[in-house]
Amino acid sequence: MAFVRRLFGGRSEDDESAARDTEPESGRPERPADLGPRTYLEFVGGSAAKFYAAVLDGTPDGWRVYFNFGRIGFPRDWALKIDRADQPKARRTYADLIDEKLRKGYEVRPWPPSLALPGGERVTEASDAPRAASRSIYVAAEVGRLPWGPGSIPSIELPPGMLLSAEEASGPRGPAPVMWVTERPVRNVVELWKGAARAFPERGLWPVVVEPTHGIHRMHEVLMDIPRSTGADPFQLLRRWWHSNVAGEDDEVDDDAIRPFGRAFPGLASRTPGERPETIEKHVRDLDGHLGLVPVERPAKVLDAIGWMGPANYDLNPAEQSAILDTWEDRFDAYLVGLGFDTIVLAVGRPPTDLASATAIAAEHMAFCPDIVWQGVGSIREYAPMLVGTHQWHFWWD
Repeated sequence: MAFVRRLFGGRSEDDESAARDTEPESGRPERPADLGPRTYLEFVGGSAAKFYAAVLDGTPDGWRVYFNFGRIGFPRDWALKIDRADQPKARRTYADLIDEKLRKGYEVRPWPPSLALPGGERVTEASDAPRAASRSIYVAAEVGRLPWGPGSIPSIELPPGMLLSAEEASGPRGPAPVMWVTERPVRNVVELWKGAARAFPERGLWPVVVEPTHGIHRMHEVLMDIPRSTGADPFQLLRRWWHSNVAGEDDEVDDDAIRPFGRAFPGLASRTPGERPETIEKHVRDLDGHLGLVPVERPAKVLDAIGWMGPANYDLNPAEQSAILDTWEDRFDAYLVGLGFDTIVLAVGRPPTDLASATAIAAEHMAFCPDIVWQGVGSIREYAPMLVGTHQWHFWWD
């Protein structure tokens, strides 16, 4: 498929006219200045988790504009918006499609590798998309390789360590080790974590602080090579868990505990506004234990990669847990930094800044980990204020 990279370079007189016709109106969100011949957008909020994609393609027979849309991760067949048009008309149509979605609250995101172009080609995540549009501020070029025993990663000497494998359970992980951990708790574990996190883009080994309460030699007991879940839509997952924990017929749930919400899942919280941080290092604090390293391309993938079964009583598939961490990375810059037998800690770069946003996020937390409310403060109304401006989220499952 012939994508013309010089589309938005030098302009002819006709091009200038077309550009004037597509200038944003006053008050309308502007298109990115470096808009290229393909654009992928997402909208997440309420019950919606959807995408829209558009492609501008020049051929010897004229110009075409393709479009695709649907739930995130579930594309349809590509369709043509316009075919065999002249360049100014095709560009106008392409830009208008994107403007319309921006007005409706969509945001430009990186093109996902899972979405093939109209001609069947794949786009890698390492595209020319702006870094600010990435789903995560931590992305590795490739999945790394675990060290053996003592070792090193750039600028970091590692203490003696050992490899952990997941218990066999007919899954895809196999007998190979899934995680490296230090043999003993590390006195300066947070500083060691920071160095490993800085090396992550090149090394593909995401660091976590592993709490030592039950002994590191028993950590393998919560790593299971179970089959991966086939459903990973965040809204569907959270709605299912909310219904299981709150709206089941046999549950004796006090309505006061879930107010201002009812028995129906209220939907996904909106993305926290503002610029993304460069790092979450200053929010990684007050953690003690062993250093762990997991080979992944994104922090959100850790729980799935190691087959973590901490919430065993709630029957949560690790792939489903990772799907939730993935959307939290995207919307809140919340990253997994702490791991235990039945606990996780996220460092949050963009926490909610007001009570309304915090309450919407609290509903997601309640669906994901009800024990933080049932065995914590007792209600969403008391839990939500604790999230405002808070840069660490702690979860535990009894």
